[in-house]
Amino acid sequence: MKKIILMSVGLSALLLSSPVLAKSNHVSLKVNPITGNQTSVNGKTTKLATIKVLHNKALLGKGIASKRGTFKITLKAPIKNGWKYTIQATKKGLAAKKYTVTALYASTKIDQPHYQDEIHDLQNMIVSLQSQLNDLKNKQSTTTVVNSDNAQTANTWLAYQKQIDALNDQISSINNQLEDQLHADNGGPLLTAQMDVSFYNRTNLSDLNNSLTKDQNAVINDNELLKQNPNDYTALINLQTDEREVSEDQKNINTFSEISSEGVDTYLKNAITEQSEFDKLNSESKSLDEQIDELQRKQAAVLNYLS
Repeated sequence: MKKIILMSVGLSALLLSSPVLAKSNHVSLKVNPITGNQTSVNGKTTKLATIKVLHNKALLGKGIASKRGTFKITLKAPIKNGWKYTIQATKKGLAAKKYTVTALYASTKIDQPHYQDEIHDLQNMIVSLQSQLNDLKNKQSTTTVVNSDNAQTANTWLAYQKQIDALNDQISSINNQLEDQLHADNGGPLLTAQMDVSFYNRTNLSDLNNSLTKDQNAVINDNELLKQNPNDYTALINLQTDEREVSEDQKNINTFSEISSEGVDTYLKNAITEQSEFDKLNSESKSLDEQIDELQRKQAAVLNYLS
C-alpha cells in the first residue's frame, strides 16, 4: 500500500515539475490510403488542424480540417502510382504530425481479375495499420515516461520532446516560406526559370492559345459522353487527362505572358534571387531535420533505460 502511495506521489511530482508535458501532445492524424490518379487526400485529424500534402517538399495541397476533424485536400496534380507523399498536420500548441506514404498502384483495366482487387484491399489495409501503429508507438512512448517513477530521467525525455516540438515549429515556418517558390521536382527556382525561358524561345502565344482551345473542347466532349453514359470508364479517364492538359495549357500561357512582360533577363535575375533564398531555407530545414533525428535517438536511449 505504501508503495502505491509513493508511486502516486512520484507521478504527481513528475507532472508538476514537467511543464513541457502538455506541449508533448501531438496532433492526431489518420490518412486514408492513397491510390494513383486520386485528385484529393482524405483522412481525420485534430479539429481545425492545418493539413498539407507534399511530394519532395513541393506543396501539392493545403487545407483546414473540419470541426469534426475530417479533411479532404484537393491536389494541384493527381497522385502518381508508386510515388511517396508526405501528409503533415499542424496546430498551434501541439506538436506536428506527419506521415510519408507510398501511393498504391491504380489499375487501368476495367475487367481486372478478382485477385487484384484483393491485393489492393490488403495494400490499403497495410497503409491504414501502419498509420495506427505509428499512433500507438507515440502514445506508448509518452505513457512509459509519464508512468515512470524516475522523475529525473522522465524529465530528460520530456525536455528532448520540447526541443523536438520547437524544431518542428521552425520547419513548419520554413515550409510556409517556401510554398510560393517550391520547385523541388526540377531543381529549384533557377533551373525552373531556365526551362521556362527555353520554352518561351521555342513557342508562341498563338500556338498556346490554340492548344488551350483544343483541350477545352476535348473536355466538353468528354463531359457530353459521360452525360450519355456515366459508367463510361474510357470517357472518365479521358476527362481527367484532358482537364490536366487544360490546366497545363493555362500555366504555360501565364508563364509565357510573365516572361514577355518582364523580359528574359529580368525573369532570370529574379530567379537567381529566389534560388539563393530557396537554397538557404532548404539547408536550414535539412539541419533541423538532422537535429530532430539526434534528439529522437536520445529519446530512444532514455526509453531503453526506463524499460
